[in-house]
Amino acid sequence: MRSMVLLHVLAMFTAVALSYGTIALLWVAARARDVDGLRGVSTTIGRLRKVIPITYVVGIAFGLLSVVAVGFDPFQGWLVAAYILTAIAIVSANVVTGPWLSRVSSELATMPATAAVPAAFRDRRAVTLLVADALVIVAIIADMVLKPF
Repeated sequence: MRSMVLLHVLAMFTAVALSYGTIALLWVAARARDVDGLRGVSTTIGRLRKVIPITYVVGIAFGLLSVVAVGFDPFQGWLVAAYILTAIAIVSANVVTGPWLSRVSSELATMPATAAVPAAFRDRRAVTLLVADALVIVAIIADMVLKPF
């Protein structure tokens, strides 16, 4: 049942690419001081906000089905670490990333075209939390690939 694992990997790859790829594009536009680019990417993220969580849920479901189909012990250390990191990522998406994206969107909606980058990009606390959020995803990927426990 390796096909289940493949479906899990593909769904999660898609989810991460959609969510973190668009955030990376926001940062590229912000560094270039491209307010129109920021608005375009922000609008795209707004359109994807319903699709991204569904993609993660599908990926998680395929992951759990893979545990059963392949016959992994669901209490192996690397799987327990994945469950914990996934829970942290879900909380972070709802407490850090989602609100920050909403802040960027609302700031862009009220900014004139000639304005500088939204304040959300200069908020050190938010930037630190966004980096930590991305590192959780890196940790999940490392855990899935290396199976260290």
